[in-house]
Amino acid sequence: MTTFTRTLTREEFVASKSGQWALTGAQYKKIRKELGFSAATVARGISVSESTLRRFEKGIPVTAARIIENAYKLFLHLHKAKEAGYNEFVHAPGLELLGVGLFIDYGLGDDTSVSVTRIEDDFELARFNTGNFEDNCALAEKLCAELGRPYAYLY
Repeated sequence: MTTFTRTLTREEFVASKSGQWALTGAQYKKIRKELGFSAATVARGISVSESTLRRFEKGIPVTAARIIENAYKLFLHLHKAKEAGYNEFVHAPGLELLGVGLFIDYGLGDDTSVSVTRIEDDFELARFNTGNFEDNCALAEKLCAELGRPYAYLY
C-alpha cells in the first residue's frame, strides 16, 4: 500500500507552529524585560530591526527565526558573563567549557553564504551558498553534526 503525505501550505504550516513560536518569543521577551533591556537595545545587539525583534517576540513568522533565536540567546549569555565580571572583549568563555569546536558564521548584507570554521586553528572547513540563507544554515548545522563537534553561531 502506498501512503501519500500532503505538503502543508504556508498558511497551514504557520498555523501549526504559531503556538510554539508565540511561547518561545514570549519567554525571550520576559527575560529581556527582567534584565531591563529595551527591545531597541537587544535588536541593535543582535543586528536586526526593532520591528523584526518585536515580531519574533510575538511569535509572528520572521525570516531566519532560528538565527534570531540563537543570537538572542547568545546576547543574553554574554550579558550574564559581563555581570559575572568578564569584560566585553572576552571571547565567550562558556563556549569552551561546553566543548564548542566550530563556529557557524554568516556575512552581512546581501550575501547569504554561511561558513563553518574550526575554532582551534581558525580554519574555514566549508562555505555554503545555495542562494537561500536558511538552507545554508541547515547545511552548516548538518556538517557540524556529521563531524560530531558542538557549534555556536558567530555574529
